[in-house]
Amino acid sequence: AKILRENSCYHIWLQPAAGDAGGALGVALFIWHQLLDNPRTVEALETLGVTVLGFGSDRLPAFTDGLSDVRVRHRVDDAAGAIAVIRTARDLKVAQAVLVMVPAPDPQASSPERHGAAVNQALAEAVERGVTGPSATPFVLRRVAELTGGASLAANLALLENNARVAARIAV
Repeated sequence: AKILRENSCYHIWLQPAAGDAGGALGVALFIWHQLLDNPRTVEALETLGVTVLGFGSDRLPAFTDGLSDVRVRHRVDDAAGAIAVIRTARDLKVAQAVLVMVPAPDPQASSPERHGAAVNQALAEAVERGVTGPSATPFVLRRVAELTGGASLAANLALLENNARVAARIAV
């Protein structure tokens, strides 16, 4: 709700999942960080009771572009480390959610300059055309894919597959 009050995600819409235990919050804040370049992402997550883990990194992933300059306070280097943190947080009831931030498997798949410019252009076009609500995210993703000649789509799919592999290893 705070994100919406700050109007940061006005043009972003996320489909909630049944039984979503904080995942939509993590996605919303990830988009807030990625598309809107908000350096307060980790602080905002932690303020909301979300434990942020860097998976194999001390920095927040920058979507398909490698790693950002935003530091995370907690790092795990493997699935066993993530499982230990998740179980401890659950057992102690100290976190609303644990968000495991997994870097892109191939950050060179989409150049940061090209990808960033495409995202900025797509967001501006969405605003110009009045695209909001449930139509905004598909519009932005489609335009970014068009503007990068499909490179962003390939990078997104690789990121999705890698996230699924890591999630399968740490599912508790």
